[in-house]
Amino acid sequence: MIEGIELRGEAYLSDSVMLRWSYARINGMEIFEDTVVPPLAEETQLGEIAPNEGVLGLRYVRPSGRWGGELSVRMVEGYQHGSEDQFAPEAYQVVDLVGFVSLAESLTFRLGLLNLTDNKHFEWWNVRGRPANDPVIDRYTSPGLSVVASLGYDW
Repeated sequence: MIEGIELRGEAYLSDSVMLRWSYARINGMEIFEDTVVPPLAEETQLGEIAPNEGVLGLRYVRPSGRWGGELSVRMVEGYQHGSEDQFAPEAYQVVDLVGFVSLAESLTFRLGLLNLTDNKHFEWWNVRGRPANDPVIDRYTSPGLSVVASLGYDW
């Protein structure tokens, strides 16, 4: 059985400034029923469920819409499911700063500074199923401070 909730919202603080937030909480249980009368149910946490995660961002877009940026913080809970033999990533927060500029009506350049705090962390999907005592677990860390750029064309 898998159950959860996703919440998302945004609030305009002015014509150019917006506060955005989201949160996802998922819980999964595997239920085994005994054949004894009356049946007894045993529950075990599913090891395939991602940890709970929230994002809070402050976005600015110039009234002309030609350029803007966003500062966001992604907060992820430590992994609490699975067995003791499975690697369980700790909780972490990542701060990103991303900006954009419209070069033409359909052409947009984006530049981002990701993980501004240069924190070492593990994304759950990269280490899912890895053993707790894996000697090469550090190979699965996410990048520290990094730069990303893209050029997008809309038609």
